[in-house]
Amino acid sequence: MRRAGNLWPAIVSFENLRRAALRAARGKRTVAGVARFLADLEPECLRLQRLLESGEWRPGKAFTFEIHDPDFIRRILLHLGLPTEPPSISPARPPPSGARNPLPKEPA
Repeated sequence: MRRAGNLWPAIVSFENLRRAALRAARGKRTVAGVARFLADLEPECLRLQRLLESGEWRPGKAFTFEIHDPDFIRRILLHLGLPTEPPSISPARPPPSGARNPLPKEPA
């Protein structure tokens, strides 16, 4: 595996953070927190950039949850490209006609 160096400055660049903020806001511009962030986009991106560069920003605690709706689980699996139906097991086909009786019948 190859490793690319010096990616951090490109990741935390103002323009990259601005583009990421606009992408993240798609379809959510009416949500109060998103609208507030977008209203002050430049200062918010600069603040986020400072937090990331200084190492002050830390991700929040991870959490788990259970999904009880089987149809929703099926949709998730479809989005992941995983099979959602069990494989169909068809009865074995009979062998070709010549292989049905591999040994010749003995005379009676």
